[in-house]
Amino acid sequence: MVWRRFAPGQGNLPLLDIRPSGFYSQLGRRSASMSCIIQRRLLVVPSLALMLAAAWGQAGKAADPAARSTKASEHVVIGHKEVDMTDKVIPLEWLDKARALKVLFNHMSIGANVLGEAAYRGMGLVTLSEEQPARYAFRLHARPPLNIFDHNNGVAGFFAGRNGDAASKALEFEERMSAGFGTRVDVAMMKLCYADFPRAAMAEGNFKIYSDSMARVAKAFPKVRLVWWTVPVTVERAPNNIDRWNYNQLIREECEKNGHMLFDIADIEAHDPKGVHQGNAQEREFLFAGYKGDGNHMNRTGADRAARAFWWMLARAAGWDGKVAKKK
Repeated sequence: MVWRRFAPGQGNLPLLDIRPSGFYSQLGRRSASMSCIIQRRLLVVPSLALMLAAAWGQAGKAADPAARSTKASEHVVIGHKEVDMTDKVIPLEWLDKARALKVLFNHMSIGANVLGEAAYRGMGLVTLSEEQPARYAFRLHARPPLNIFDHNNGVAGFFAGRNGDAASKALEFEERMSAGFGTRVDVAMMKLCYADFPRAAMAEGNFKIYSDSMARVAKAFPKVRLVWWTVPVTVERAPNNIDRWNYNQLIREECEKNGHMLFDIADIEAHDPKGVHQGNAQEREFLFAGYKGDGNHMNRTGADRAARAFWWMLARAAGWDGKVAKKK
């Protein structure tokens, strides 16, 4: 099923293009399966596979360089202060440029929570686009084929890896980039989840897995703007909250030191609408109770705030300087 809605004055631009994996032909699935097998074999040495894929892709169709930010090394943080609840801060011209980006997003349930797909329809970016199409129209492609960006823009969302296994998520991200997305997208991002900390003292190990993977992708595809993510926080008194905090601090320090763009989902979740931080000496930060949905996921209020921050991130990736225009 393809769900399309049209925005006023935008002709035939579809806001949403949500296609389940079963939509595509059996032939397409076989091709994707064969590609996946080939990439898994190549990624016995992940960095080699990424280098080869980047070299092969030079002859392919690359994403429009005009759509990319010219400040790829600038340290940019998107946190709770970058939630535009007024719908007036981000200039419409930069939202239009953000809309033109081709974005790859590897995630699990919290990513779907932010996007508003799968079990989280009725919130996040999908709902925001329905309620304000003139401002927040966008294309969401759920688990699309490799050629989706040959004639489309928008966000390609993939459920990647297994919860509790950070290495599987990093591997799938590298596989997907080396399979051809790396030469087709403007922006790429991969996040770990709160569920990737089932035991104590996993912060340093998970940080190494994540940061090494991002470094390999950055080296193989230097024209792609990579967005780093903190891991989402959990409710108060959840096991291993302090470990998630330690991991997030490592991510924040790395991004500041080396000029990476950071989407700080933990910071967004751990601040109430008035900007009051939710935390204590033992856990440091946790999910604001007013954003709690099922389990450790966000409800519509929390997902709406994360979605608005997501637009801020896309606008910055497109080249917006983040400055609020002064009223004349």
